[in-house]
Amino acid sequence: MGLIRFAIKSPLLVLWCLLGLLLSITTVPWLAEASILKLAGWWHRNLLRILRVRVHVTGTADAASGLMVSNHISWLDIIVLGSRFHTYFVSKAEVAKWPVVGTLARSAGTLFLPRGGNQSAEISRAMSDRVAKGSYVLFFPEGTTYAGTEVHRFHPRLFAAAIESGVPVLPVALFYQHKPQPHPTVPYLGDQSLAANLWGLLRTPAIDVVIQVGHAIPAAEKQRKELALEAQQQVTNLLQTTIDDHS
Repeated sequence: MGLIRFAIKSPLLVLWCLLGLLLSITTVPWLAEASILKLAGWWHRNLLRILRVRVHVTGTADAASGLMVSNHISWLDIIVLGSRFHTYFVSKAEVAKWPVVGTLARSAGTLFLPRGGNQSAEISRAMSDRVAKGSYVLFFPEGTTYAGTEVHRFHPRLFAAAIESGVPVLPVALFYQHKPQPHPTVPYLGDQSLAANLWGLLRTPAIDVVIQVGHAIPAAEKQRKELALEAQQQVTNLLQTTIDDHS
């Protein structure tokens, strides 16, 4: 059955990515930023249909814009969150070099974060510019992917954008349903290649993922470390609640 799923999904995935590349060249350059985010959301939602990923959202965002932070499990997180929120993403610089994916990410306005902290101020300014226009900017403060069963330390440096812009931080938690945990194919960990991870996903039956939306945290009069710790604690609580609900 796994090979049959792969045979059905993979041609659709290729065609959908080619359409995304075509749109990034012919349509995106002429669109306003708000329209680009709407188009990206539409593209993400249909990609999830191809991959047979079903998204369940619990809670409602109580901030119209600001920084959004989440635990990080897979490259699939971006597609899942982009399908439900009109948001820009901050991604590691290596993603910009990935075939097809890098081009699509750039066309959607992704900000690429170089390794090291030398350009953190520049990235923070770019994030501040985006949220000032009434959008979300989402990043993964754990800095890398984990299995999804617990939340790891949130690095504080990019929280400076919320403090400088005076916008709130909205925590969300991702949970890919499976018994037992962690999910056997979704986590993109260690030295695994993108192709290997995608091979597993294309052979997997329907995947259910829960987005648990928290409460916006005001950034005023907070330090970066304080804001990061508060966001981390809220995501930890959200994830544990979701795990308990599905155990």
